[in-house]
Amino acid sequence: TEAGQSMQRTGVIQDITARKNVELALLRSTELLNRTGSLAKVGSWELRVDTMTVCWSEETYRIHGVDPSQSVNVENAVNFFEADARLVVRAAVRSAIDDATPWDLELPLTNAAGKLVWVRVQGYSLFENDKVVSLMGAIQDITAQHQTHAHARLLETCISHLNDVVMITEVGPAGAPEPRIVFVNQAFERMTGYSRQEAVGKSPWLLQGRN
Repeated sequence: TEAGQSMQRTGVIQDITARKNVELALLRSTELLNRTGSLAKVGSWELRVDTMTVCWSEETYRIHGVDPSQSVNVENAVNFFEADARLVVRAAVRSAIDDATPWDLELPLTNAAGKLVWVRVQGYSLFENDKVVSLMGAIQDITAQHQTHAHARLLETCISHLNDVVMITEVGPAGAPEPRIVFVNQAFERMTGYSRQEAVGKSPWLLQGRN
């Protein structure tokens, strides 16, 4: 400084603890949602109606086999679905925009790696000033459940066509009320004269003349 002059500095100190705590809480919440979504294989998505831009959560990207750094548009998103399913998705989106109709569908898609994935997709409309401004929803990878159900249906078909009589009842603890019939095959129907509708839900005592 020049002789006889002094230099002063002034500043403002602001307590931003509250803001930082909110940011940290939001970060922890987002991380928790991502981890929870990964465990349950459930992702979220949003479609802005005015710009038709799509926003995916991390799990939604994972389900589609796409790197989260990549941007996705509506056409890209729809094209992951199998050909027949695309028509269903487009109709559901159009109906949600025009009439605010929600949807809950189970559909097949092929991810970026070429793997067939079954998903449950839910969607609903969000309003501003009585106008649909965006669609939001969830998508869940249900491939494992779908395969389990398919195997169960195949097993039931095979058992139904056996020549041996098959009757399956509930399993209960000792002392529980009499178990009820939950399944009979075609051989049972032929041999006993009881149809599946007549037998299911009844006690095995049905075969001895007791209902």
